[in-house]
Amino acid sequence: MSEKINIICSDKRKLSAIVFPAKGMTKAAILVACATGMRKEFYASFCEFLSDNGYSVLCFDFRGVGESALKSLKEDPTEIIDWGVKDMPAALDELIKLFPNTGYHLIGHSAGGQLTGLMYNNDKLTSQFNFASSTGQVSNLSYPFKLKGIFFLKVFIPLSNVMFGYTKLELVKMGASIPKRVGSQWSKWCSSTGYVKASIGKEIKKHYYDKLNHDILWLYAADDTIANARNVKSMVQLHSKNSNETKEIIPQDNKMKSIGHMGFFKKRNSNLWREALDWLAKYKK
Repeated sequence: MSEKINIICSDKRKLSAIVFPAKGMTKAAILVACATGMRKEFYASFCEFLSDNGYSVLCFDFRGVGESALKSLKEDPTEIIDWGVKDMPAALDELIKLFPNTGYHLIGHSAGGQLTGLMYNNDKLTSQFNFASSTGQVSNLSYPFKLKGIFFLKVFIPLSNVMFGYTKLELVKMGASIPKRVGSQWSKWCSSTGYVKASIGKEIKKHYYDKLNHDILWLYAADDTIANARNVKSMVQLHSKNSNETKEIIPQDNKMKSIGHMGFFKKRNSNLWREALDWLAKYKK
């Protein structure tokens, strides 16, 4: 049975999480980190699948999102940097406390796989399985989607922040609304080269991207208009000391019309989840 819990971060900010204990003996413990604006509930079926296959799982809402947001999103000072510096380390510490003496893996979706280099406790990870994690660099997007990307980053986000006091993602069906500083930083990073690299040495005073050394699989869909091959490659380059493996999924090869940026975690595409099991099976306690 899954259980809702709260995680307390180093700055006392409270995060909402769901824990899915393994059915039977725990093979390893998994931290599932969400994409920007996506609530933890979106990943529930995937987490249950991992649990059914012997893995204990913790999935949480980043601060500023879902049940981890302040009552007034306008007043929420969260930045994306906080997710990597404070939220993900606290979630991993909680996972270790709940399931001691096992291996620990991260499964990241988009932003959830981009921020490991900000985690002070990244050395506790045995491996990382990413889907659709890339720089999202707008200059690497293909037309006509590139025009939508430019409009979203340069017009929608700033306008939404002025009109509502936060980035209202519901208007464009991209998940839950996010604090304005998250939206602004997202726009800045996707408009730059190397995503998070745009803030290293500026807002980011300390990072571990040049020290990470666990294995990472970078999985992406051939029809993903955001995490395309160019953007995945540029994100991998920031992880130069990791053992990186890149893999493309072609929808037609899996008898699917589309996968895109979000499709991997949808229950109707559960036949893809074997990719995660195959990756995790390579590692023992």
